[in-house]
Amino acid sequence: MRTSAFIALIIVSLADLSYADEAADIQAFNEAFSAYKVAMQQSRTDLQIDAALDTLAAGRKLFDPSDLRLPILMANYGIALFNANQQEESKEVLEEALELAEQIHGKKAPELVHYLAALADAESELYSASRQLKYYKRALKIVAEANGKDSDEYANLAYRAGRSVYQLSQSSSGRKYLLEAYELFLSRKGETALETGLATYQLGRLEYSRSKYAKSAEYVLAALPAFEAQEDPDFQLLAHALLVQAYEERGKTDLATEHCVAIGRLSKLRPNQDYQPLFRLAPEYPRELLISGVEGFVDFEFTIDKNGFVRDPEVLDLVSTGRPGNSIGRSSFGSRPEDRSFESAALKALERFRYAPRFVDGNAIEVDKVKTRISFAIED
Repeated sequence: MRTSAFIALIIVSLADLSYADEAADIQAFNEAFSAYKVAMQQSRTDLQIDAALDTLAAGRKLFDPSDLRLPILMANYGIALFNANQQEESKEVLEEALELAEQIHGKKAPELVHYLAALADAESELYSASRQLKYYKRALKIVAEANGKDSDEYANLAYRAGRSVYQLSQSSSGRKYLLEAYELFLSRKGETALETGLATYQLGRLEYSRSKYAKSAEYVLAALPAFEAQEDPDFQLLAHALLVQAYEERGKTDLATEHCVAIGRLSKLRPNQDYQPLFRLAPEYPRELLISGVEGFVDFEFTIDKNGFVRDPEVLDLVSTGRPGNSIGRSSFGSRPEDRSFESAALKALERFRYAPRFVDGNAIEVDKVKTRISFAIED
């Protein structure tokens, strides 16, 4: 997930530099900053880094260390590094920006919130959210004291914290912040507000990642009124797709079908929508082959019917082989037991696959000769 909210603030804050004394320095700064804005508009993270660094270097010549724009320029550069996956470098720059902002504004100033949120994301660590949450908690405390815990500002930051902790640290530790955001958005904006829907949908995604499929479906269903109120159908497509997955994980095929068809109904806005994979069940590796170190794959051809079910699967190719050092040779369409075991396991998984059907002129149609490969590989 890219960090961008603070960048918008930076662009606004640096709009007027006409007071500076040195014309050459002003020109250098304006050229660098213009290049940065172009890179932002083009979503070119590689160009953003160079332009943000050039802008910071020019800014150091123009501004006194106590000027509030200098930490903004540092944060701009730090965010560009983070968006380019240079996380360690990003941390160092954002820590410096925060320290300077504290000196200028004080350690409890609302101006620190954006620095803290950017640094929180830079501190994210897979499966460990402690450092990320440390900065978000501090930012939320500042917002609560400045605006109140029932404010839009608090709700927006709580949503960002919960979403970022889940997406960047792959942790459910931010769940309570998503819940806070959802409850605030619901009470302040209503169930059809996009903010309400997004917070609820993120809760559904989080619960799905925890294998809480029933709870996931409950949240995503609650998000649908907000998504249906939007002109863009993409929000609805995301929700229905996640519902298909949540229901199929519980074996609730009929309920999943309802949402496969719902995706198809959105074709009135996209009348020639192609079929889309929605749920792919991983095959169960035959135990005796796993122990023996036998790998392989099965290629299928099948039909996707009007409700997104797999029909009439046929095996096109089946290969099994031993790993390096294994005495089992390669077999293709052989009669060895391992071939039949792979075919049976692959077919069982394939029959649970679900698709959104293809639509032509607003009508669902069957799609023949769809091909897929189901592989069995042993990870080192």
